[in-house]
Amino acid sequence: MIAILAPPSIDFLCLHLAAASLSIATLGLNPKYTRRELDFVIGDARPDLIFSCRTFRGKDVSPRLEGRDVIWLPAEPAPRSEPAGALAEDEQCLLDAVRASVAPQDTALIVYTSGSTGQPKGAQISHAALVHAARARCIAWPVTPFRILSNLPINHIGGAGDIPCMALVAGGSQHIMESFDATETLAFMTEQNVTVWYQVPTMFQLVLDGIPGAKPAHVTASIWSGGQASAELGRRLADMSEFVATDYSMTESVGPISLSGLLRDVDFVTQTSGFPPSDREVRIVDLETEASCSPGRDGEIRIRDAFLMSGYLNRPDATKSAMDADGWFRTGDIGHFREDGALVITGRMSGMFKSGGYNVYPQEIEQVLEAHPQIASAAVVSIADPVYTQVGWAYVVPRQSADISLDDLKAWCRDRLANYKIPKRFHISSQLPMLPVGKIDRARLAEQVQSKLGMDAP
Repeated sequence: MIAILAPPSIDFLCLHLAAASLSIATLGLNPKYTRRELDFVIGDARPDLIFSCRTFRGKDVSPRLEGRDVIWLPAEPAPRSEPAGALAEDEQCLLDAVRASVAPQDTALIVYTSGSTGQPKGAQISHAALVHAARARCIAWPVTPFRILSNLPINHIGGAGDIPCMALVAGGSQHIMESFDATETLAFMTEQNVTVWYQVPTMFQLVLDGIPGAKPAHVTASIWSGGQASAELGRRLADMSEFVATDYSMTESVGPISLSGLLRDVDFVTQTSGFPPSDREVRIVDLETEASCSPGRDGEIRIRDAFLMSGYLNRPDATKSAMDADGWFRTGDIGHFREDGALVITGRMSGMFKSGGYNVYPQEIEQVLEAHPQIASAAVVSIADPVYTQVGWAYVVPRQSADISLDDLKAWCRDRLANYKIPKRFHISSQLPMLPVGKIDRARLAEQVQSKLGMDAP
């Protein structure tokens, strides 16, 4: 295994493809990782070689790798040189033999889960899973020419697997930004004639709010993954793209659990997660009886096929517990099928809490809050309560120059949610803590809430 600490770059892509051709797995490391985070991932994965950039956005990253043997990547691209010449016959035979021995089920990529709900684990992802996932997406999104923005970190399945593999399978190109920058994204996309904009909803929101009214040229498809987009965000993206689409997937699923085609139907792509691919088994399971749920009834989403992750690195017990007795992967997500077969995500088991005996899913409340025309983003966390066991606290970020009152937020929720789902407290914030991949850092937010509880108990 090789580890690469770098932003999205040609260095990462070349090293990853070269390693894959030799059946060597790649582990992507984020230059934003702290020393503690790097020590954990490197110590857990134990790569044979570590490649790293020396600086990232003007900051020296080498102290975070102090004490380790590192192959440092050049700061600037080397000038194009003459071909190195042919290998000796015995060297070429050895190389050919190694490459011929690579099997589709060999591990090509190790991706550590974010750790927002527990200790990070390294998902082992095969060559076959990566290619199968890319083909499923390219079939659903036949954009020509296929020119996709690449600005997700290489420790994320989107940056290391989804985007590079889609570009390769589609016979297209990827256009690399070293990191997400809300103020520079649209100008870069216009300059590069990007046609496929594939992001986390929060990243879309930050870009559109950062430059109101700005519009990149040549965008054929705006596609979100890693969360559900609000109806308002969906409409804004539809105004600036020929098509919109949604992709529900996770690191362990590798490919989409469900996805939509390229559509103009904003309601469909914001209210559902599309349909499962034809060759992926997806079922909804009752949390108590393990029986399959009928349409409209919530349960845990489980999936089964040959193109899931191969297991968690060095954690056979975690791999075993992630699967049920019949080989179905437990996603931990809550949802239901509609009568038309479309999948609807309503929450996550790890975030679900009981309030007065009722199940409450923070994602449902967040979607209601983000539908408010003056709210850019929202997050709901649960707090212990002596009467109701647990209650919700909502944190909301207003749109630029928006003036929101707490009474208005309460009234908005009262009109759209059952009483037991309405947060007990609302907090208006200028920003929410974020993970490097553009998702809300719920673990850090929960820590902030607990700190606030110590000073201001409800």
